[in-house]
Amino acid sequence: MGDPSRRQNERFPCDIAATLHTPSSGAEVGRARLTDLAIEGAAVETSVPLARRIPYELRWSWKGADFRVVARVAWDKPARGGESAHRFGLSFTTTSEQETLLRQMIDALRQQLWSHRGPR
Repeated sequence: MGDPSRRQNERFPCDIAATLHTPSSGAEVGRARLTDLAIEGAAVETSVPLARRIPYELRWSWKGADFRVVARVAWDKPARGGESAHRFGLSFTTTSEQETLLRQMIDALRQQLWSHRGPR
């Protein structure tokens, strides 16, 4: 059997402003940018140091829909943009309703990517 920490679904590039919050109080931890997205997780860039064992709520808006998912850090490394920013891989814990919204967003991102690439 494969490594369960490895991603199972294709990720799609994006550039979307997001915020990170504590799930219990809803207090904002910091701002982030979603740089790619999949059903099971996302990559974000932020200057906020995120801990691996702590759950965060990741929030963003896209085409009139508000998204909120609980996420945990799966990996981290320095971001391409500068020393103060870091890139984090987040794994999601979603409800079936959240997963449905994510699938709709990912389908739109897939269509957008295909329209830029053209037919193969």
